[in-house]
Amino acid sequence: MLDRYALTDTPLPAIVAANRPGWVQFFYWPRDATADIYVLDERGSLFSQSTPYFDAGSLVGQYSRFFEAVLNRMNLLMQEGQSLGVAEGVEVFRIRRDENAVFQLSRQRPEFRRMGQQYFSLQVIVEAGEESGTELTIYCDGREFSTLEYGSKLFDAVVRHVLELRSSGHTYPVYITDIGLSRAVIGEEALGRVQTTHFLNYKRSIEEQFNRAMPG
Repeated sequence: MLDRYALTDTPLPAIVAANRPGWVQFFYWPRDATADIYVLDERGSLFSQSTPYFDAGSLVGQYSRFFEAVLNRMNLLMQEGQSLGVAEGVEVFRIRRDENAVFQLSRQRPEFRRMGQQYFSLQVIVEAGEESGTELTIYCDGREFSTLEYGSKLFDAVVRHVLELRSSGHTYPVYITDIGLSRAVIGEEALGRVQTTHFLNYKRSIEEQFNRAMPG
């Protein structure tokens, strides 16, 4: 519960008021060249991030693909005997401010299949490495890249490949469409508590490394 006088210059009161337990809710607020995004996951945990913004279709499309993949992975964990509170589905809302500067939420329809056809797949598998580190295997449009093969140059190699695939040659950010976390990375004791926010944190961290490797 939020005090009605708290955080009035942010969309958080409207977002919290819309919370539905058991659903992943994606909220985005376009602000010229960037968009503020907020996610309330199936357990009510809040994730937020500012990201480059080009158009609503691109933003909603890549997150829709990501959520679909994550929910499938969490269902797989549940089938392996874990009692997870897997989300019932995904809701998407666009944030606007009306003429009185009041935040309004407009419900959007995530169309996974249609949007998914516009992007190539970028899948990241995170596994436990030596000395408590992690090792990454990245599948980009059918090609495999791994920490074992490329070491510290992994992200540079993937970015070069991504730019070759883009007919426009534009250096807009790289977006991950799927992340797999191994049981060793999650931890056996934490398997029953894993939630969508955990995958989002990995997505943000790894995408930041991709975009640091992007030229220009």
